Amino acid sequence: MHHVGAGPMEGSFFECLGEYDDAWVRTAAGWRLSRRTFDMRIQLGDFALLRPAEAD
Repeated sequence: MHHVGAGPMEGSFFECLGEYDDAWVRTAAGWRLSRRTFDMRIQLGDFALLRPAEAD
């Protein structure tokens, strides 16, 4: 995943590489995702970029 900053975080980025582990269930409406985990293996950049923006 690659995220880029906006506003006060412009010019910053956060990138992570990993693996998803998904579980699926079959319903009357078709296949649905029932669980997802992400095992982050590599992180680059500023993790703070993922925090919600502060209100003005």
